[in-house]
Amino acid sequence: TTATPCGDKCSDNADADFFVAAGEGEIDQLLAFFDCARAEGADLPEITAADILGDPTLENVLGSIDFSDPSVALAFAACEALLADI
Repeated sequence: TTATPCGDKCSDNADADFFVAAGEGEIDQLLAFFDCARAEGADLPEITAADILGDPTLENVLGSIDFSDPSVALAFAACEALLADI
């Protein structure tokens, strides 16, 4: 048996699609959540994939949100199902 450079993480399946379908990744889910919250009336800044990738802990993104604002709580509650898989 010949060892492969990537160990057991390789696949012989040339037809396999190992990428997450558009709109189904965690970043897409977060973007959809923030879009939904804005549509529900929360005063949130526009969040982009670059914002999330540049702030993987979301510390800066979440730090810009006024969680004491009732419209934010209502919007987050209305949109929380979008984060069910994260």
